[in-house]
Amino acid sequence: MSLSGRSRQGLVNHGVAVDIATTDDNGTGRLAVPFGQPVVEDGVTYRYFRRQVGFYTVSWPLSRWLAVHVEDYDVLHIHALFSFSATAGAFWAARRGVPYLVRPLGVLNTWGLRNQHPLLKELSLRLIERRVLCQRGGGALHE
Repeated sequence: MSLSGRSRQGLVNHGVAVDIATTDDNGTGRLAVPFGQPVVEDGVTYRYFRRQVGFYTVSWPLSRWLAVHVEDYDVLHIHALFSFSATAGAFWAARRGVPYLVRPLGVLNTWGLRNQHPLLKELSLRLIERRVLCQRGGGALHE
């Protein structure tokens, strides 16, 4: 779950604590980062968790950490859709009564839905992403 660099720095400059929990996924490779422990950079605390499966970027350690720690936060900012991190974040936030925002990053635009794995996306939207976007008492959407 992430914010843009300017948003992160703006929040930090106003005294807001910014924590980012994410995986070591880096496209075709992996980041060389410590797992599960805080890494502070420019006032932002990052926590990285190992990705177990490349498809859908599955990280069970991230989900376990969210289950325990999501209540430590006032709000979650979920970065993108069609990933396990987004689904786990929304699930645990809704389950624990923590509000969240979803920034879909354009993945819901018509071209992307029709031209990039359209059958998988349609299935995922029906079974998973719709719940992320429509959790009762949970999510809000922003671009």
